[in-house]
Amino acid sequence: MSRSNGLAPKVCDACFKDFSPDAKPKKCSACGNAFYCSRECQKHAWKVHRIPCKRQSAAVRSLDEDERKGYRAVAKVITKWGDAWKFIFMGLAPYILDVPTKGPQVLEDHCIVMYLESRPDAFNDATAYQLHHGKIFQIDEWCDKEMPKLEFDKEGIEMFRRGSPSPEFKSESSEHTCVRFAFCHGPGFQFCRLSILPIGKGIDKSTEKEMRPMYAAMRRTGWDSVLRRVVETGMDPDRWEALEDEFDENPGCIVC
Repeated sequence: MSRSNGLAPKVCDACFKDFSPDAKPKKCSACGNAFYCSRECQKHAWKVHRIPCKRQSAAVRSLDEDERKGYRAVAKVITKWGDAWKFIFMGLAPYILDVPTKGPQVLEDHCIVMYLESRPDAFNDATAYQLHHGKIFQIDEWCDKEMPKLEFDKEGIEMFRRGSPSPEFKSESSEHTCVRFAFCHGPGFQFCRLSILPIGKGIDKSTEKEMRPMYAAMRRTGWDSVLRRVVETGMDPDRWEALEDEFDENPGCIVC
């Protein structure tokens, strides 16, 4: 499975492409936490971004200056952490949701929720948080029961339920679908960052073969136990290779 080397990749929040070293990303002027490679990408992403942007900007305006700085700092950290792990989470999602057994429909009917704790020994963007535990929610249960507790508005809830900003989106007419993530963090896991990422409906044979040891470990010990170990590597090359070797040798002892 591919991973990023070293620090977090800087990617466009619309097309997910890496920024070139000399790029000057376009930043959302309202919240300051979304970055784009072009005006076109920024315009395309606005239908999705405007909902969390509006909510975040309103929350920031209600704080005093010191609280505002703290809020923005936390938002920046969770955004960078999410960007660092974005492509790995996209690759793992079919196995977390057990697509090989349950079929691609499970991607549309469920979401992956991760409960995160700040990591005091963080040394790069990818190590800012560690996984406390994770849970798979049926999408209606998450949207109807959990998101209101986190103070999401109706529009944001329905967009997450759909998996697309467009009410006309029809997954059956596309070769791609989406996977929904929610990253809960902060005291009592009271803050939540949502992420909707596009992935293919199928799993190619080479990827399936490569992922077989990790998938076996997930089925034996639980996906969040395996993912906790993955996140703990912080994408350090040596630690990552050691973990891959451990998967290959004995998937069952991944949480030993």
